[in-house]
Amino acid sequence: MPEHSAQTAAAVRIGFVHIDALCWTFFQYHLTILGKHAGVQIVDRPVHTLRQQVAEIENLINERVDVLLFRPMVADDPALLATLKRAQAQGMRLIAIDGLPGGELDVTSIVSDNLGGAVRRGRPDIQAHGWKGQGSLLAR
Repeated sequence: MPEHSAQTAAAVRIGFVHIDALCWTFFQYHLTILGKHAGVQIVDRPVHTLRQQVAEIENLINERVDVLLFRPMVADDPALLATLKRAQAQGMRLIAIDGLPGGELDVTSIVSDNLGGAVRRGRPDIQAHGWKGQGSLLAR
C-alpha cells in the first residue's frame, strides 16, 4: 500500500451523489478539477433511481466522507430522510443542489436560477433580431 503524506490523509472528502445524466456528469467533471486544485477529493456516485441514491449515500456514510453533496431525487422520502439523518448524526455536512430533501435536517442548499440565466443569455439575441414579446411568446 502506498505511503500517504499527512496532508493527503487529512484531505477533505466530498461524496457527490447525482443523477447519471449529461449535465451532472459535466458538473462532476468541473467539480473534480476544482477539487484537485483545492486539495479536495471528490467521490463520484452517479445513480439512476431513488433506491440507488439512498444506497450510495449509505455507502458514503460507511466510507466516512466529510461532506455529502447531492441532488435529492424526491422530497420527504422516508428512506432518504432516515439515511440523511444517519449521515448528519455521524458529523457529515449535507449540501443539497437544486432542491431540498425535506424533513428536519440541517442542510445547506445551493440553487441556480436557470430561468434567469436563460433570460440573460437570450436577451441580446432577442434585441439583435428585433423580436418583441414577453417570456416565451415572441413575435417579430
